[in-house]
Amino acid sequence: MSNSVDAAYRIVSIALADAYLLMIKTQSVHWNVTGANFYEIHNLTEAQYNELFLAIDELAEQIRIFGKTPPSTLGHFVSLSNLTEDVQSDVPSMIGALESGNSICAAFIRENLDEISDAGTVDLLTQRMRAYEKAAWMWRSMMPASAPITATMASAVSAQGPKREGKEKKKKDKEKKKKPASSSPKK
Repeated sequence: MSNSVDAAYRIVSIALADAYLLMIKTQSVHWNVTGANFYEIHNLTEAQYNELFLAIDELAEQIRIFGKTPPSTLGHFVSLSNLTEDVQSDVPSMIGALESGNSICAAFIRENLDEISDAGTVDLLTQRMRAYEKAAWMWRSMMPASAPITATMASAVSAQGPKREGKEKKKKDKEKKKKPASSSPKK
């Protein structure tokens, strides 16, 4: 098996484990949230864990496309994932945990996309990253204005900036190389 397929397999397997653990965390909040924003959070978490369930299947199928076997036990997911198992007991902590989990998942994909050479896998992971970024933004928007930005949030956001700028610069440099030198206009 080629190095590029091995890299894609490793990255998609971790992304699958992250999605699975995030789905469990999201469902836990769905079951355990109480208080004034119960209905809103209950419905949002239900929509998100259902979306994650579908994404998990797509990620596992992508691994099968590689001719490999996806991780499929809780123990294997926990060992691969960038997320940790934890239980939050109050609503602000629940919201913070879901924001942090989505940010971590998005940052992992963003940091590893360059290692994958096939367009289908890049597209699948890019869509997943966008879903995580949107979910993290939704959870951040629900946090009280006085809530501090967590270290995870700050590192995930800062990890996006320079890397994105670097990719944009590489793209512009590549475009410049493709364009022939412009000739002087005729007089």
